[in-house]
Amino acid sequence: MFERERSPEALLSRPVPERYRLAGALVKRALGLLDKPAGDNERAKALLESIAGALDDPTDIETLDDAIERCVDALTADPQFVPALVTAGTTLIQYAWVEGWTHHPRPLRDARKLLERALELAPKDETAFEGLLRCELFARRFEPAGDYLNDIKDDPALDYTHALGRGLWFAMHENWKVAEDWFNRAVKAAGDDTRRANALIELGLVLMRQGNLQLADARMGEGVLLAEPNRLRLHLWSKLKYERGRYDEAWELNRRSLTFGNFPAGQRWRQELLVYFRRLSFVPGRYFSLPEEKAKNIDGPFRYVGGEYVDTGDVDDRHDDEDEFVPSFRANLFLEGEHLPVVSEIADPDASWEGRAKLTVRVLDPKTFEKRPLTPGERFKPGQYVMTDEKAGTVFHVLLMRRHNLHNPYLDLPEDARSVFDFDRQAMQRFENAPWDVRLMLADHGFDPL
Repeated sequence: MFERERSPEALLSRPVPERYRLAGALVKRALGLLDKPAGDNERAKALLESIAGALDDPTDIETLDDAIERCVDALTADPQFVPALVTAGTTLIQYAWVEGWTHHPRPLRDARKLLERALELAPKDETAFEGLLRCELFARRFEPAGDYLNDIKDDPALDYTHALGRGLWFAMHENWKVAEDWFNRAVKAAGDDTRRANALIELGLVLMRQGNLQLADARMGEGVLLAEPNRLRLHLWSKLKYERGRYDEAWELNRRSLTFGNFPAGQRWRQELLVYFRRLSFVPGRYFSLPEEKAKNIDGPFRYVGGEYVDTGDVDDRHDDEDEFVPSFRANLFLEGEHLPVVSEIADPDASWEGRAKLTVRVLDPKTFEKRPLTPGERFKPGQYVMTDEKAGTVFHVLLMRRHNLHNPYLDLPEDARSVFDFDRQAMQRFENAPWDVRLMLADHGFDPL
């Protein structure tokens, strides 16, 4: 049963990923604009320029969400702006990632439509062609992918795209030796460091499948150090180091991957390493530079990290007081400004509330008291909401309404209830001036009266 659940077929038959709900709603709007005439090109270009980074980390959903929003805004300004179509398509491929070369078909289907439109407008766009080839391969549509590969095999300008596509083709058919040859060609044909790094990472994964761990470690390390810091690459390299028996290096790479924020895959891997280390009586040491970094004079613990804090996911990692998980002053998000915020700003299932509490948000139907999920992309409305912290077993009841006078609802609370909420003077001033009134009621642990 376990093996069946982990098979590619089972993964591909899953419902649409939760993290794709917001992007899917936005992209639906973009797909409706594809046949519209050209618009304000300068505005579209200005909107797209604000996207920072390579958008090559499928686990960084906040950055991907931001990129999709900007791409859709750019396409609203100019539906024929090719860079926005290409960026949106390649970003959707990142949303589709499940594990390894396994991807979910729904985001790939939307990405394919955007990239096909981009190629209609700019037939020579290499990035669009590479993205479309990835779409077909990851969706396991091997016949159209083979047609694309045959079309570009004699084009010198697309040597890298052709070699990478052939490598992915044979890797997905588990023909590791031939895939290795094609990825080697892709490394030689790459015109910039980012592409070369991507080909080296794929080459390392293929070599690891063949059991050639030493060469796989060398190639993957070269790829990780060639590109910008990326937690998924560090995570893959950590697993490879573990396979080689380099446990201290595996632990160090895992520590670095957790400095980019909440990273569940890295947190699970950390727990597996700790269990294994206990069996070995192995004690991990402090952070250090890997041998590959020392050879290139790279200060790894400071260069290849996302920040100073390591988010391990442990319950008592940052907080001593058990009441600190209460997302009390997060209510400011409701209050600031004349308009209520969009659902995704608060009800994002991956959002962190006060460091570690995660809330499931439902709106109550006033007639039936049915708890219904909120629609992504929609604004909050006045009404009653139930927010459940699954981890702590706590239920919050929130009453959100238009304020008819300037009376501060915080002053209605009894003194012992006020001590739960720790507001500074600036936050209190926001409560005084806000046009919205929020009543936050904290239910008993695990008890939901509705």
